[in-house]
Amino acid sequence: MERLGLDPANERDLQEVDVLIRLPEVQNSVYQARRDVTTHVVERFKRDAPLYADVVREIAFNRANTPKTRLAAAQDALNRAGTGASQKISIDTPSAYAKRLEQLLEPEAKQE
Repeated sequence: MERLGLDPANERDLQEVDVLIRLPEVQNSVYQARRDVTTHVVERFKRDAPLYADVVREIAFNRANTPKTRLAAAQDALNRAGTGASQKISIDTPSAYAKRLEQLLEPEAKQE
């Protein structure tokens, strides 16, 4: 607020800023600025994606790294390529286990 020449201790200045911030044109300008910044950042990350992929690949194939680090990098690369591991299904109750087992066996029953 000092940049604007306003005193944060002055109640009137705070009220004026509050009114100003609530104006639709100010809200629209702030929204547009945030959208522009977000778009710029996303475009920059997309443009640099091949560089990041090279870094992950380097980590995954560098034998100087620990096996745990290499595995994490390889899994990350596979996940981002859309070939990650399938999702795990919770079967922590007997009824959930029975239901899942039935779903898995159902296709076999249809083939017989």
